[in-house]
Amino acid sequence: MFKAFNFTSHKSLAIVTAVFVLAGLIKLLDPFDLTITALSDKIRAQNASGKIVVVGVDEFLKDDHASGYISDQKAVEIISTLLKAGAEKIVLTEPVVQRNDTDTKALEEILNANQTRIFIADAKAEAAVRGSVNYKFINSSTPVHTFKPTAYWGGVDKPPYIIERDGKQYQSAEAALVGQSGNLGDRFYIDYSIDPRTIPFVEFQTDSLEPIRTNLEGKFIVVGFENRHALKEWQVLTIPGRFALPTITALAAETLQNGRPVSLPNFWPIILLLPFVWFILGSQSIRLQLITLIGSILLIFGLSVLLKNMGWTMHVGHAIAMILCVSPFAIYKSIKLNSSEKHSLHPVSGLPALNQLSYSGQDPRPLIV
Repeated sequence: MFKAFNFTSHKSLAIVTAVFVLAGLIKLLDPFDLTITALSDKIRAQNASGKIVVVGVDEFLKDDHASGYISDQKAVEIISTLLKAGAEKIVLTEPVVQRNDTDTKALEEILNANQTRIFIADAKAEAAVRGSVNYKFINSSTPVHTFKPTAYWGGVDKPPYIIERDGKQYQSAEAALVGQSGNLGDRFYIDYSIDPRTIPFVEFQTDSLEPIRTNLEGKFIVVGFENRHALKEWQVLTIPGRFALPTITALAAETLQNGRPVSLPNFWPIILLLPFVWFILGSQSIRLQLITLIGSILLIFGLSVLLKNMGWTMHVGHAIAMILCVSPFAIYKSIKLNSSEKHSLHPVSGLPALNQLSYSGQDPRPLIV
């Protein structure tokens, strides 16, 4: 069953490895890797925890909004109402504009009394997204950023824990909301196995607290524009549709609330699959090559799913692409070699055919001593 290995395949293995490592570095295989990641997240599909709630203020601010910002007066109403409803923490994903000194002072008093519970997107931190504007904004004691870098496929690509603007650092809204911290330059992958459609949503209202109290008491609240005033929307990896900043922020917070995700280097899966690639290149048994190919893909893919459930992200698309591209050449070589061996034997006796011996330059006549 086991056939001799061709150990001269080391050179081929080295070339293949170099090519695919290079391809990984220049991101040629990112679309394939994205497909594998989406499949993994679909297998792990889960509902949101319910701890984080999105509160939309589109209707509440339909007659009072300034280019997607929130006025100080409305901010006081929103925050006061949510605190009365029992919200544990609140983050406003839009900067707050100063319009009235009395309202500004009232808001600052609320913020100073709840520094560990209320976070407001800072206008300077948002300038890179919105551009400079001629408004005067609230200087929150706990400013945050809501910057979400957009990937080529239209979704959020590894949001940063902290950004720096004009020499000042701003923690992300999602990290502040769930109490996670990171260093400048640190980023994380959003867990798209969480269905954003299952994140609780409440339309803000002030006329009655009871309808929203049951949904907000003890919860982490993300406040922002979900519909008509949303400045931008993003896709998610596993389901169709686009989602506004509050939902994406809540999805990122859902990812972080169980701890900081760990991202493993992309070359690790390639290293793990190298022994299997070496075996496929060296083996002359088609059956063993196919078994190794299928088994190695299932193994590395299953390992990535298992690690993701433990908070470790390992992208295996590049490694799977490597072994998928190498295997057909190795299997074709084995088929060709087996076919050559088969035709070199006599169909009846199973002994080496005389015409093959003659072709190979050997004398077919028996040696007579």
